[in-house]
Parts: sequence; structure tokens; C-alpha cells
Amino acid sequence: MEDKRYTIVTISIVVVIFALIVLIFLSLQHKGVAISDEEVFFNAGETVVTESPSLVQPDQLNTAVYNKIASNPVVTPDPVNPGDYILYGNAADCEEDGSCIEEDFSVTYVSEDDYFSVTLYKTPLRETRLKAEAVIKEALEITDPGLCDLKYSVGVPFWVDEENSGMNLGFSPCAGSIDL
Repeated sequence: MEDKRYTIVTISIVVVIFALIVLIFLSLQHKGVAISDEEVFFNAGETVVTESPSLVQPDQLNTAVYNKIASNPVVTPDPVNPGDYILYGNAADCEEDGSCIEEDFSVTYVSEDDYFSVTLYKTPLRETRLKAEAVIKEALEITDPGLCDLKYSVGVPFWVDEENSGMNLGFSPCAGSIDL
């Protein structure tokens, strides 16, 4: 009888601890706290921010950027990822050999994170990156310094350029960018 009571008490304690952990986790997610994201962004005045929150609260969103993107008739809402906007390129999934790629690059604005994701699909990368930068500058009506104030990531798939894949290449006029 005492063993049953001990087992019931032990199970009850484990259930309560588990419930507390779940509540804490849900509470942190609800407040917009990143649990385990570690992304690399270039950001205003800083070379690299390595712990970027995955959720941007409305008061942290750059509303001027969002409004220009969301109201731009050339920009397309991403049909696969609600809240994302395609400034250039297509939304199709592509094979690793790049067979479905029709554009030299893609530019997507991720409103939830308030950042731009740029993927370069054609060499020479230097010229392709300049074209992508021009698309963003035109859409936002900004110059090079304004470009450097954005949160962004510029990458290249390994099948395009193995040496430069897997890293944030940065925008060419910004501090810390990779010279291509």
C-alpha cells in the first residue's frame, strides 16, 4: 500500500514539473522571446548580430519598410509563406542542381522577422549581388547607407558557389561584407 502511495506521489510531482515547463515555454513564446534561434544578420551600425530574435513584436517592426513593401505593386505576397513578400524571383521550390531557377537572384522580405533574405543564383556573384541590392534600394527608395541599416542575409547555394555558400555575404557597401 505504501509503495502505491509513493508511486502516485512521484507521478504527481513529475506531472506538475512537466506542466510548469510547458507553461514557461508557452509564456516565453507568447512574449516573442527566441528560444533557440541563432541566425546571422547584418544590422544598423553593427557588423554582425548573432543572436537575433525570431519574433519581432509590432513595436519593433520597421513600419516604414513594411508599408513600402506591402503597398508596392511590383512586390508579390508569398503564396507559400503568409507575411512574406517576394521583391524579385519566384516562389517555386528548386532542385539542388538549380534546374527551376529562372532568375539570377531572389529577394524576399520576411515581415515577421523584419529582414530581407537574398539568394544569389548566378555567377559572377559580385554583379548579381549588385543587382539584388538595386532591387531593394529601388523598392524602399533608399541609398547605400539606408541599405546597411536593414536587417538582412545574403547567401548563395552550394551548387552555385561552394566556396561562398553557408555564409552571409553581406551587401557590398556595408561594413563586414564579403568581397566577391
